Amino acid sequence: MVVFARNDDLENFKEELNVSKLITGWQLGKGPCGPNCSKASIGKSTLPYRTLVERDNDEYFGNFTTDYKLQTVQAKQEIRLMNSIVKANMTETVIAVSENAQWEQELMTFSFELLQNTTHEDLK
Repeated sequence: MVVFARNDDLENFKEELNVSKLITGWQLGKGPCGPNCSKASIGKSTLPYRTLVERDNDEYFGNFTTDYKLQTVQAKQEIRLMNSIVKANMTETVIAVSENAQWEQELMTFSFELLQNTTHEDLK
């Protein structure tokens, strides 16, 4: 789910905020829940294990970018690297585990300010 908020309270001040909620699915024990993931992990944060794993491989759990185009006649598609922005304010919680089927799901929530003067900005 992506939610956009706009603050137009102040004259000539406009801020757009993207709030994203992303459900991820992993093979049990291979995702951010960690190797000891079980039904007892539901409701717990994944950030301690995620931080430990990402010390050795910053993109182990994925890579975040946006693509956008400036509002100019000859603008070309640009890419903005988002990993540090996402990781600076994200939360992530285990929401489901199936020990029989060997999978885990997490809910990740993060936000970032959209770039100004663009025709669009797509999160990838």
